[in-house]
Amino acid sequence: MKTFFVSTILLLQALTSNSATIVINWSVTNDPVRKLVNNSSTPLSAGTSAVGDGTLLELGFYTTASLSNPFLGTWVVLASTTMGDDGVNINGKFSTSTVLFSGSLIEPAVGTPLSIRFYDGSSVSNSNYFNSVSNTSGTWNYIAPTDVPSVISMIIDKNSNVVFDGAFGDFKTVRPIPEASCAILALIAAIPMLLCRRRN
Repeated sequence: MKTFFVSTILLLQALTSNSATIVINWSVTNDPVRKLVNNSSTPLSAGTSAVGDGTLLELGFYTTASLSNPFLGTWVVLASTTMGDDGVNINGKFSTSTVLFSGSLIEPAVGTPLSIRFYDGSSVSNSNYFNSVSNTSGTWNYIAPTDVPSVISMIIDKNSNVVFDGAFGDFKTVRPIPEASCAILALIAAIPMLLCRRRN
């Protein structure tokens, strides 16, 4: 069951405390056809009974995201887990809950659509591809925390409002790592070093 009980305890603590919280339930639907897969269409690994060896999942948002473009801006991670650490233990499937405490994280602007990123490795450094998924209906929008916990359910489904970042990449890791912007920054940073070597 790995971290399933830990998540449940955190959830109960948040619901019984006076701190401002948002409870995020994020998952792939129980539909047996809907699984997250890698670039070769193989279901993403749920790993073994050990914690942290399944494929990486991240909950977060893009800094300038809107309902018309949920993937605009810089990616900010709010929480992460690895597939199989939630008690589901099925390749390509996950279902977990995250409690976000106001003031303890970089909070997106109110109304910002949240997203889920899924990778084909257990960390960003050992992944080759990723994809992001969001929702344009507003049901995945960040709501400012209040004394009464808000609950957001983020279910990756084939609903018409569920959108994936990679073209023709529904449920599939299709975007290469490193991201284009990171690769360009790395190239720019390397130019002075290359010029210096050439002069020598």
